[in-house]
Amino acid sequence: MRVVVLALLVACTPIELLTTPDKPIACLEDKDCGPNALCVGEACTACPSLDACTSPDPLGLLAKLERNGCTVCEFAPTTECNGPSDCSDTCYKGARCAAGCVRLECCANVCEPAGCVAPAPVGCKAVCEASMGCDVCVTTACRCDAGQWVCEAGCVAALTTDCLYAP
Repeated sequence: MRVVVLALLVACTPIELLTTPDKPIACLEDKDCGPNALCVGEACTACPSLDACTSPDPLGLLAKLERNGCTVCEFAPTTECNGPSDCSDTCYKGARCAAGCVRLECCANVCEPAGCVAPAPVGCKAVCEASMGCDVCVTTACRCDAGQWVCEAGCVAALTTDCLYAP
Protein backbone atom coordinates (compact mmCIF):
# COMPACT_ATOMS: atom_id res chain seq x y z
CA MET A 1 0.00 0.00 0.00
CA ARG A 2 2.83 2.46 0.74
CA VAL A 3 4.27 1.99 -2.74
CA VAL A 4 1.00 3.09 -4.35
CA VAL A 5 0.76 6.18 -2.15
CA LEU A 6 4.39 7.10 -2.86
CA ALA A 7 3.82 6.73 -6.62
CA LEU A 8 0.85 9.08 -6.43
CA LEU A 9 2.87 11.57 -4.40
CA VAL A 10 5.67 11.59 -6.97
CA ALA A 11 3.26 12.05 -9.86
CA CYS A 12 1.38 14.95 -8.23
CA THR A 13 4.07 16.88 -6.37
CA PRO A 14 6.43 19.31 -8.14
CA ILE A 15 9.98 17.97 -8.34
CA GLU A 16 11.30 20.92 -6.31
CA LEU A 17 9.30 19.74 -3.27
CA LEU A 18 10.48 16.14 -3.48
CA THR A 19 14.17 16.67 -4.10
CA THR A 20 16.66 18.01 -1.60
CA PRO A 21 20.44 18.28 -2.14
CA ASP A 22 21.05 15.48 0.35
CA LYS A 23 18.27 13.19 -0.96
CA PRO A 24 17.55 13.54 -4.71
CA ILE A 25 15.11 11.24 -6.48
CA ALA A 26 17.01 8.55 -8.37
CA CYS A 27 16.43 8.18 -12.12
CA LEU A 28 17.78 6.58 -15.26
CA GLU A 29 16.03 8.87 -17.74
CA ASP A 30 13.90 12.02 -17.77
CA LYS A 31 10.56 10.21 -17.74
CA ASP A 32 11.46 8.73 -14.31
CA CYS A 33 11.28 12.27 -12.90
CA GLY A 34 7.83 13.20 -14.15
CA PRO A 35 7.13 16.25 -16.33
CA ASN A 36 9.13 19.47 -16.08
CA ALA A 37 12.21 17.88 -14.53
CA LEU A 38 15.45 16.39 -15.88
CA CYS A 39 17.44 13.31 -15.01
CA VAL A 40 21.02 14.54 -14.56
CA GLY A 41 23.68 12.20 -13.18
CA GLU A 42 20.99 9.67 -12.17
CA ALA A 43 19.18 12.25 -10.01
CA CYS A 44 16.04 14.25 -10.80
CA THR A 45 16.54 18.00 -10.96
CA ALA A 46 14.25 20.94 -11.58
CA CYS A 47 14.32 22.63 -14.99
CA PRO A 48 17.51 24.70 -15.38
CA SER A 49 17.60 28.46 -15.03
CA LEU A 50 18.06 30.20 -18.37
CA ASP A 51 19.18 33.54 -16.90
CA ALA A 52 22.69 33.26 -18.39
CA CYS A 53 21.58 31.56 -21.62
CA THR A 54 22.36 33.58 -24.74
CA SER A 55 21.80 32.54 -28.32
CA PRO A 56 24.84 31.93 -30.52
CA ASP A 57 22.68 33.07 -33.42
CA PRO A 58 22.63 36.80 -34.23
CA LEU A 59 20.06 36.32 -37.02
CA GLY A 60 17.39 34.52 -34.99
CA LEU A 61 17.56 31.29 -37.02
CA LEU A 62 17.78 29.05 -33.96
CA ALA A 63 15.50 28.35 -31.00
CA LYS A 64 16.11 26.73 -27.62
CA LEU A 65 15.53 22.98 -27.49
CA GLU A 66 13.16 21.35 -25.02
CA ARG A 67 13.63 18.24 -22.94
CA ASN A 68 10.88 16.64 -20.81
CA GLY A 69 8.98 19.93 -20.63
CA CYS A 70 12.10 21.95 -19.73
CA THR A 71 13.59 24.54 -22.04
CA VAL A 72 17.36 24.02 -22.10
CA CYS A 73 20.22 26.26 -23.20
CA GLU A 74 20.89 24.35 -26.42
CA PHE A 75 19.96 25.64 -29.85
CA ALA A 76 18.67 24.29 -33.17
CA PRO A 77 16.20 25.40 -35.83
CA THR A 78 12.60 25.31 -34.61
CA THR A 79 11.17 21.80 -34.82
CA GLU A 80 8.41 21.28 -37.38
CA CYS A 81 6.86 18.21 -35.76
CA ASN A 82 6.80 15.98 -32.69
CA GLY A 83 4.99 13.06 -34.28
CA PRO A 84 3.25 11.77 -37.40
CA SER A 85 0.03 13.70 -36.71
CA ASP A 86 1.93 17.02 -36.99
CA CYS A 87 2.74 16.51 -40.71
CA SER A 88 0.93 15.78 -43.92
CA ASP A 89 4.19 14.07 -44.95
CA THR A 90 6.72 12.15 -42.83
CA CYS A 91 7.98 13.55 -39.52
CA TYR A 92 11.73 12.91 -39.67
CA LYS A 93 13.61 12.93 -36.39
CA GLY A 94 16.40 15.50 -36.47
CA ALA A 95 20.04 14.67 -35.82
CA ARG A 96 20.30 17.65 -33.42
CA CYS A 97 18.73 16.77 -30.07
CA ALA A 98 19.03 18.14 -26.55
CA ALA A 99 21.91 16.48 -24.67
CA GLY A 100 20.85 13.36 -22.82
CA CYS A 101 17.69 12.84 -24.86
CA VAL A 102 17.04 10.97 -28.09
CA ARG A 103 13.22 11.03 -28.07
CA LEU A 104 11.46 12.78 -30.95
CA GLU A 105 10.21 15.65 -28.78
CA CYS A 106 13.79 16.63 -27.82
CA CYS A 107 15.03 17.13 -31.38
CA ALA A 108 14.80 19.60 -34.26
CA ASN A 109 12.53 17.56 -36.56
CA VAL A 110 11.30 18.20 -40.10
CA CYS A 111 8.18 17.39 -42.12
CA GLU A 112 9.20 16.14 -45.56
CA PRO A 113 7.97 13.57 -48.10
CA ALA A 114 9.04 9.98 -47.54
CA GLY A 115 12.23 8.84 -49.23
CA CYS A 116 15.15 10.05 -47.11
CA VAL A 117 16.98 8.25 -44.34
CA ALA A 118 16.50 9.61 -40.81
CA PRO A 119 17.81 11.51 -38.99
CA ALA A 120 17.43 14.79 -40.85
CA PRO A 121 20.64 16.83 -40.57
CA VAL A 122 18.83 20.03 -39.52
CA GLY A 123 20.77 21.91 -36.82
CA CYS A 124 24.08 20.22 -37.69
CA LYS A 125 27.46 21.84 -38.36
CA ALA A 126 27.88 22.75 -42.01
CA VAL A 127 30.60 24.09 -44.27
CA CYS A 128 30.42 27.88 -44.56
CA GLU A 129 30.52 29.25 -48.08
CA ALA A 130 33.27 31.88 -48.50
CA SER A 131 30.63 34.42 -49.56
CA MET A 132 28.89 34.06 -46.18
CA GLY A 133 31.77 35.77 -44.36
CA CYS A 134 31.71 33.58 -41.26
CA ASP A 135 33.61 30.66 -39.74
CA VAL A 136 30.84 28.67 -38.01
CA CYS A 137 27.71 27.52 -39.86
CA VAL A 138 24.69 25.39 -39.03
CA THR A 139 22.04 23.85 -41.23
CA THR A 140 18.91 25.96 -40.80
CA ALA A 141 16.50 24.12 -43.10
CA CYS A 142 16.64 20.72 -44.80
CA ARG A 143 14.45 19.12 -47.46
CA CYS A 144 14.29 15.60 -48.83
CA ASP A 145 15.07 15.74 -52.55
CA ALA A 146 15.21 12.47 -54.54
CA GLY A 147 16.23 10.48 -51.45
CA GLN A 148 18.98 12.94 -50.37
CA TRP A 149 18.98 15.64 -47.72
CA VAL A 150 19.58 19.11 -49.19
CA CYS A 151 20.16 21.76 -46.53
CA GLU A 152 20.62 25.51 -46.30
CA ALA A 153 23.22 26.91 -43.89
CA GLY A 154 23.41 30.05 -41.80
CA CYS A 155 26.14 31.76 -39.78
CA VAL A 156 26.28 31.45 -36.00
CA ALA A 157 28.76 32.75 -33.43
CA ALA A 158 29.35 29.29 -31.91
CA LEU A 159 27.79 25.85 -31.97
CA THR A 160 28.04 22.75 -29.84
CA THR A 161 26.71 19.69 -31.64
CA ASP A 162 27.86 16.21 -32.55
CA CYS A 163 26.30 16.11 -36.00
CA LEU A 164 27.81 17.27 -39.27
CA TYR A 165 26.12 17.91 -42.61
CA ALA A 166 28.37 16.95 -45.52
CA PRO A 167 26.47 17.04 -48.83
